[in-house]
Amino acid sequence: SLLGFPNTFIGIAGYTVTLTLAAVFLISQQKNRILNLLALLGTFGSFLFSYWLLSQSVYSIGFLCPFCLVSCTSATNIFFAYLILNLKDNNFNLTESLNTKVNNFIAKGWFWPVIILWYALIFLLVYARFQEALFG
Repeated sequence: SLLGFPNTFIGIAGYTVTLTLAAVFLISQQKNRILNLLALLGTFGSFLFSYWLLSQSVYSIGFLCPFCLVSCTSATNIFFAYLILNLKDNNFNLTESLNTKVNNFIAKGWFWPVIILWYALIFLLVYARFQEALFG
């Protein structure tokens, strides 16, 4: 638990807010820079919290929690989706030349290798911890 709240309740509240924001974005069809940046900040918090739970599961408890794995996967996907959305809309007020480079990077699909490498790193960390138990 965190601050006396069960992790399950924190997760339910976080994903409810994320789904509500996604619905608002889909329905409104208007781009709101501040709302998008706040959504990114919230998903980054979810991202960090999920990886904290995973680290507790892997290194403190020594057991892979299926809920933590699903939460990490979904939080990672949601965070990267919001990050790409904010980069495409230039919500960070990047210079024109840098924004063009970032949009070309996204348009060419180069974000996929970044996401795949991120998942590979996490897999390797978990594998290193449980290697003996898996293949011992």
